[in-house]
Amino acid sequence: MDNRTFWNDRYQTLAELGSGPGSRGWVPGYKRALVGAAIERCGAVSVADIGCGDACWLDEGITGRVAYRGYDIADVIVQRNASAFPAGRFAVHDIVGGPVERADLVVCFDVLIHQNDQPSFDAALRNLAASAAKLALVSYATPPAAAGAAPEPAGPPADASPEWIAAETEFQSLHKALPADFPRAIATCLGPLPDLVASHLPGIHVTEIGRHRAQTVYELTGF
Repeated sequence: MDNRTFWNDRYQTLAELGSGPGSRGWVPGYKRALVGAAIERCGAVSVADIGCGDACWLDEGITGRVAYRGYDIADVIVQRNASAFPAGRFAVHDIVGGPVERADLVVCFDVLIHQNDQPSFDAALRNLAASAAKLALVSYATPPAAAGAAPEPAGPPADASPEWIAAETEFQSLHKALPADFPRAIATCLGPLPDLVASHLPGIHVTEIGRHRAQTVYELTGF
């Protein structure tokens, strides 16, 4: 099943799961904090959210500060977001096919892990970089600490609010109730993101700024 079909089906049949573990529990609040800090750091007046999914971290605190544009491969969620967030703009777009309208800050969470072959990954990485004017926040699979080891999943930060913890408890209860044959999106790790960026985007600087579950969030600068 291709990515577009998978995610359209997910949003139609199991809306309560949103875009998966990266959009539920404590993670949306964490992402919102990262994006807010990035807007301040680079003085962004425009944000392009590539692979916006269910827009889990978006709120009026962000749409009231910047011109927000959300892009996703799934037309089902794009239509839903357009109704839920009238202050933003949403469009169907596959970042593998080309860049989006350039923005000061590009946010690309939980997208590159679903580019399951090298050509698709390379195209997505180049196109998201071409969409960023100042800074990009990009998540990718956390590399294992040692060869052959599994990466250690990141849990809520020490200063997580009670609301984040309550949301995580609710999510874990829902997640544990899923049947063993529940369809899950295919995720692939083609190597550490800093190495992949160095080989494809010379001159772009990569800095780790956080982790959520099995992904690491990086800041890309030098555009």
